[in-house]
Amino acid sequence: MSAPAPINPYASPVAEEPQLSAGDGAAPPLYSATAVSIATFFGSLAAGAVIMAINYARCGRPSAAWWTIGLGLLATLAFMAGASYLPDDFPALILAGVQTVAAHVVATRLQQSLIEDHLARGGKLASSWWAFGISLIVAVVILGLVLIVLLALPAEWLGEEL
Repeated sequence: MSAPAPINPYASPVAEEPQLSAGDGAAPPLYSATAVSIATFFGSLAAGAVIMAINYARCGRPSAAWWTIGLGLLATLAFMAGASYLPDDFPALILAGVQTVAAHVVATRLQQSLIEDHLARGGKLASSWWAFGISLIVAVVILGLVLIVLLALPAEWLGEEL
């Protein structure tokens, strides 16, 4: 008989990433990169980030989910700030297209292998209609926040345009 391996109390702990087994029906469905694109087109980069965060949360990665939401909000603010410097007659569809393509590329690079593994284990994809609905909720929240900020600012800061 061999002696059990000694325990090193100074070794860093080994964290096991939780994996859901899709084969037994316990794994919730994940959103595809297309669903992230739909949410981004209709609701902003923040909406696409929320969809990606839901995927991370459903795979047991809450830290990645929160980081995704935070970075999505920062990207939305940066995009809004940058868009404010464009001419008034600049086509809004181009802005939506740029956001959508960027979100699709990021979602594909960060989550494609996660989604493929999920599908290989028998998991399902979530409906893109839910992503669309979530994007509308995020858009309403963002518009509400923008309205609150505009109402809180002194009138002389806003100029004569409003």
